[in-house]
Amino acid sequence: MKVASEVIEFLKVELAVLVDSTSNKTPTAKDEKIQGLLVECAAVVATYNMVSRFLVALDVGGMLDEPVPWPVDRQEVSL
Repeated sequence: MKVASEVIEFLKVELAVLVDSTSNKTPTAKDEKIQGLLVECAAVVATYNMVSRFLVALDVGGMLDEPVPWPVDRQEVSL
C-alpha cells in the first residue's frame, strides 16, 4: 500500500518542527535528519504491520475465525 503524498508531507513538516527545536544544524544537515527520521517512522510502521500479520497467521490469540470489529460510530479518516 502506498502512503499518500499528503501524509508524507504532513509528517515531514512535523518532523521539521522536532528537528528545529532540538538542533542548530545547517539546512542540509536538517534535511538529512528529517529524511532519517522519516525512514525510521516507515520502519516502525512496517515492523508493526509485520508482527501483526505474523500473529494473525499463526493464530496466536486463538481468534482467527472471529470477525475484526470496526467501530460503527467512527469512519476512517484520510488526510
